[in-house]
Amino acid sequence: MCNKRQRRGQRPYGDRGRFAPRKQELRPVVRDPRYETKPCRTVLAGKMCPYGHRRLFRHNLTEEEKRLQ
Repeated sequence: MCNKRQRRGQRPYGDRGRFAPRKQELRPVVRDPRYETKPCRTVLAGKMCPYGHRRLFRHNLTEEEKRLQ
């Protein structure tokens, strides 16, 4: 969302701005159908993933994957 509108109440770029002025105008996130279908290799290795919430691979491991660690 447009943080300048949230802070100051006005949008410096008007209708040409790249960010949604209100929550109602936010578009749904379209993700790759393969998003979080495979386990993260870093997490499988028992380490902390540097990508955190920006990850593409899933961090919750199945019981079988936990046993393979």
